[in-house]
Amino acid sequence: MRTHTTARRSLVAALTLATGLTLAACGSDDGGSADDTQGSGVSSINESDREAADDSATADEDPTTTEDGTVLVGTLPDPEPGLIRIDGAEGTLTPRANSAYLAESGNRINQTFTGESRAFQRLCVGEIDLVDSARPISPAEWEQCQAQGLDIVQFQVAADALVLAIKNETDVGGDCLNTNQVNEIFRVGSTINNWSQVGTNFDDVPLRTGGPDIDTGELRFFGRYILNSPEPSLSNFAGSYRVFQDEDDTRIFVVGSATDQLRTKFLPKVEPRRERFRLQLQQALRVLADARAEVKVAVAEQKKGIRDQRTPAARAADDERVRVAYAARGEAVTEVNRIRAVYTPLNKRYLTLKAAQARVDATNGRLGIFRQSYYAVYENLLRPFEIEVADGDGQMNCIFPSPQTIVNGQYPLSRQLLITTTTRALKRPETSDYLKFYLQNSRTFADSEQAISLPGKDIQTQVGWIDSKDYPTFASVDGGPVEVQEGSMAGDPETAPPPVENPAR
Repeated sequence: MRTHTTARRSLVAALTLATGLTLAACGSDDGGSADDTQGSGVSSINESDREAADDSATADEDPTTTEDGTVLVGTLPDPEPGLIRIDGAEGTLTPRANSAYLAESGNRINQTFTGESRAFQRLCVGEIDLVDSARPISPAEWEQCQAQGLDIVQFQVAADALVLAIKNETDVGGDCLNTNQVNEIFRVGSTINNWSQVGTNFDDVPLRTGGPDIDTGELRFFGRYILNSPEPSLSNFAGSYRVFQDEDDTRIFVVGSATDQLRTKFLPKVEPRRERFRLQLQQALRVLADARAEVKVAVAEQKKGIRDQRTPAARAADDERVRVAYAARGEAVTEVNRIRAVYTPLNKRYLTLKAAQARVDATNGRLGIFRQSYYAVYENLLRPFEIEVADGDGQMNCIFPSPQTIVNGQYPLSRQLLITTTTRALKRPETSDYLKFYLQNSRTFADSEQAISLPGKDIQTQVGWIDSKDYPTFASVDGGPVEVQEGSMAGDPETAPPPVENPAR
């Protein structure tokens, strides 16, 4: 099975800004954003060059049809003034952006959620203005729009990612997985229940999986791009996969409850003290047993002396022995009760802590699916896996899910939240005004939805495209969109991106 990581790596290179900006680094003061002063990780696709865009404007004024019957831009349905039509995927920032925009604008918004594939089809026949997606347009979709004379422009508004994590202090023998291994762990019919089955470098540690329900956008993304299911459902996951209603429950499944974790901290102090009193109680019980035995012997001897009519002196000795035996037994009972008064509650606490430790130990090796934003909050408890991906030379590299590698799409389980439109739609003031508002407020929307916001410089660059109507230049190479290089970038093998094999993830 071919993994999507190589394609994703090529895609990142192919969709780098034509301006030659470098990928954005993390470290902004704005809650998980990449640094504003660093280069861009934003990607946009415009299939034809600027001259072709001018030709499409002419086509709007002079509708034509090609010999094979392809309808050109001029015959696409006229948009309704003041109405912005959006379609695509659920689980993005767009609904929040819509609410904020409607509060400030007199325009109207019609948003539907028919899915990314259907939305791209609708965009290419002029039914909608914008596609809300977590993937770029595919070569086939791009060609469909090009056949209609439509030039595609793609904006990135934020990013998100899934993180596969185990308990922080757990060691399973490795820190990096490739997507084939991830597929084998989570796919339906998987029989993997131990990390040693994943690869030769992994240890003999039990493996169980858990995460969100398929109704979440994140898990649909996982099912589509890791389990290779166009319409993923829970039936695509291994039968042992545990479904949780929220990420807190998944975290507890992976690391144990906070209560149990706290209890285990006291076990090292309670256990030796409990053991000390346990030994004291054992000794005291032996003393008590001996004292009770002495009482029985002394009483029996006393009775025998009476029957044998021993001398008064002998009988007095027998009586003294009985008195001493009872006294010793009383002291032994008192000592046992004293020790038990300490040991009984101490032992009860010890058993509670021991049970908590057993529950925490049982979580060793459990693998959970989390959003990156959730992992960032609990990174002291969770240990994420890097995901292996091939570089341009075919060398395999393990990519850590950092804000930088997620924003630029290098991390294979990242979701670049994109808004795709056409140069035709951008000529409408409603569309361009909405997109500018969306981009300028995207960091606020991203923070509120716990997504990763873009660097401020990247946002300004994209807003500049709208203001200047000077969109990045792309052309078709080998059946897919690839950036047209200009100036020194085109001849620099270190910076020029390679052609795209498959722009779709």
